[in-house]
Amino acid sequence: MFIINTIGIVGFALVFLFGIILCMELGVRWGARQRLPETEARGFGPLEAGVFSLLALLVAFTFGDAMTRWEMRRQLMVQEVNAIGTAYLRLDLLQEDDRRKLQQQFKQYVDARLDLYAALHDQSTPIAEQDRVKELQDSIWSAAGTARHLDQTATADLLLVPALNQMFDITTTREAVTWAHPPAIIYLLLFVVALVSSLIAGYGIGMHARRSIVHMVSFALVTAFSIWVIMELEFPRSGFIRLDPADQLLHELRDGMDPW
Repeated sequence: MFIINTIGIVGFALVFLFGIILCMELGVRWGARQRLPETEARGFGPLEAGVFSLLALLVAFTFGDAMTRWEMRRQLMVQEVNAIGTAYLRLDLLQEDDRRKLQQQFKQYVDARLDLYAALHDQSTPIAEQDRVKELQDSIWSAAGTARHLDQTATADLLLVPALNQMFDITTTREAVTWAHPPAIIYLLLFVVALVSSLIAGYGIGMHARRSIVHMVSFALVTAFSIWVIMELEFPRSGFIRLDPADQLLHELRDGMDPW
């Protein structure tokens, strides 16, 4: 989302918090001017309940969806580490010269993957890093196709080739999941309903009683915080809720590779 790239998740949350407070203040002033007798004001209750129920439903839906994708991204990182580690171990089936050549390429490949993930923090497409990964994939595949096997049989191919395929395929899956987000209209609807709910809440306060700063600020903070957490989960490389612990597994794999 363009606004996330421009001001960041925290900046967006602060702007949204200000918007909620502003809508509530406008609602309070509007309600104070149209204050109704208690018997007439009761008819406003079902409208409030309907709008707040819609807001709660949207928050629950988007939170659950964002949490599912966050967990999926974390699991795919573990799967990628396992796939690279398995393929790296199966290089032992090759003769020493070819094995060392491929091991060096594997180190470069892991470094390229780490560079790609580091470049994702601004939610832009890291074209150069993606091209580097693709180049190393082609190089590894070509080197594996011409490598000599220790036992001079097809055993190495039967074990190494599927491992390489899995290692390469997981990158496509991870890329698809990384850029998988709900349509922007879903978030637009969530933000609009939240602001309308704030306006209605303020209107109800102004119509029935004097403004309550505690209630207004509490509603604004809870609403803004909930949506901030949703955005943090949806864009885990842009805010405070990050995938760094899962990235560490890839760093540990790289550190564990043979030093030559």
